[in-house]
Amino acid sequence: MAGKAKKTTKKTTKKPTKKAPTKAAAKKAAKQPSKVVEQQAEPHAQEPVVTPKEEAVETQSVEEFYLSSLAYRIRPLELLEEQSLLRAHRKRQRIKVVAGTLLIIAMLSIGILQIAHTTSPVPKTVAQSVKFPVYYPDPKKLPKGYILDTDSFANPLNQGVQYAVGYDGGKKIVFTVQTKPSDNDLQAFNNSYIPLRIDYKTPLGQAEIGAYQLQTLVSVPINNGPWVIITAPGDINPADLKQILLALKK
Repeated sequence: MAGKAKKTTKKTTKKPTKKAPTKAAAKKAAKQPSKVVEQQAEPHAQEPVVTPKEEAVETQSVEEFYLSSLAYRIRPLELLEEQSLLRAHRKRQRIKVVAGTLLIIAMLSIGILQIAHTTSPVPKTVAQSVKFPVYYPDPKKLPKGYILDTDSFANPLNQGVQYAVGYDGGKKIVFTVQTKPSDNDLQAFNNSYIPLRIDYKTPLGQAEIGAYQLQTLVSVPINNGPWVIITAPGDINPADLKQILLALKK
């Protein structure tokens, strides 16, 4: 059928029709919120949620830090009392150390004085026989070659002590220590025995050096002490004699 127009059939697509939801489906949909609602309710940035447990831990750490820092500034009463007792103990210890040191020094001083007294060349019996200290030249300060004769100490007269210093192979210097007379008597002695004399000042008193019967005679009135009379050979060295006078001690 050549000349007949072809019949075109227009196909139409039927849109599927939505079925009405059943009752069970409606209940299920009511229980689940729609995705659109969830998207609208979702915030832009979620903040971390602090649970009560974590908040308690954080609060506790702050309190501990505060108390620990406070411990450096506030001292308990017990600690202050302990430190006070410790300071008092240390003070007592220092006092004991100082007292012990002073005691040792005092004992050493007494010991030195006793040694000096016991090493005196003057025999104890001779020293106790007179009422004044016995002056003698220090053996360490004597001129070279002069020796104090420690065996020569004696009491040849009442209230008097005599001893000798040897030198130059047998020569002797005789010392007499006795009670000091009055100033008038001393002046009379000087005028009678050593009218020609020279003055020589010593730490113990002024010495008068002169000559008597070819011998050297020296008068030494000790300040606040006894009277020392020295008889030496006429040819004694004047420098040695002066050194002996400076060596006098008690």
